[in-house]
Amino acid sequence: LAALILSAFMASCAENPATENSPQEQPQKAGSVFIGTNAIKLADNATRTSLDYTFGENDFKYFWEPGDFMWVYNDWSFLYTDFTQKTQKALFTSSTEYTDEKIFLSFCGRSAAPYAVIFSGDLTQTEPDNTAHLGNGGDCGIATAKRQPDGTYRFTLEHRSAYLCLLPRTPNGLTSTVITKVTIISDNSIIGYSSLQPDGSLSSPVGGTGQDLKKQVITLGTGGQGFPLNNAQTSQATNAVYSVVYPGTHAFTIEYTLKDTQTNVETTITKIIPSQKYDPNTLTPITANLKLRDFKDNKWYIW
Repeated sequence: LAALILSAFMASCAENPATENSPQEQPQKAGSVFIGTNAIKLADNATRTSLDYTFGENDFKYFWEPGDFMWVYNDWSFLYTDFTQKTQKALFTSSTEYTDEKIFLSFCGRSAAPYAVIFSGDLTQTEPDNTAHLGNGGDCGIATAKRQPDGTYRFTLEHRSAYLCLLPRTPNGLTSTVITKVTIISDNSIIGYSSLQPDGSLSSPVGGTGQDLKKQVITLGTGGQGFPLNNAQTSQATNAVYSVVYPGTHAFTIEYTLKDTQTNVETTITKIIPSQKYDPNTLTPITANLKLRDFKDNKWYIW
């Protein structure tokens, strides 16, 4: 059944003429202008620590990235942007002149359909505290654009995925250790192909042959070189790793792969996160104290 659903899903994307050209390749034409903002709420069960100042009291500042685009859900029209740097408020242009008081919009990351969401099992985050990779990982949302007196439309995107911010630290005073990847293993599906409905709900994810829908791997750093791990206190700026997953109630096993760059020795530290609910449009910070065994203090010897 999953294979049949997946085949039909992919076929519908391939047959639609809107997929023949990437939105970035389409010329911008004079039409209605849409001005959009977006924000993600901090999860109610998030621990209130020093993150309050960085994330804000109730929401997490989320940026539009160059190459993002929106869809007019009912007529498969693209809304284009031409900015070159991330921004919190984006101006989108359509090739159609609209006069409706309200227009329903959808955002499906870099997907080639207004309803197709692909929660990826393999993400790459090149820099700490950077969310640019989420657009290819399953980020999605809906919005109702309202016509203004000047003829423009304004909207605020409501994200429909669930987001994690992993914040590792270590008390060991490490100087040459990096985190090369993070593996998230769930007790149920967190990745796969899903469909975004007009009411904002997501269909249950399905996958291809042999695809593990319960596992996501985030490779860190350019070329997998990793992020430094030398902070004893939680540091969003130097260590934050972001994930986007299918919303729901999940129990996580999170594996942090560490590497000593001087000796090339690798190890994995595993953290268990009990089952809890990860709602759509919320970001949940998850801290982790990656304490390594100090063999000297434990009086281990070579005989």
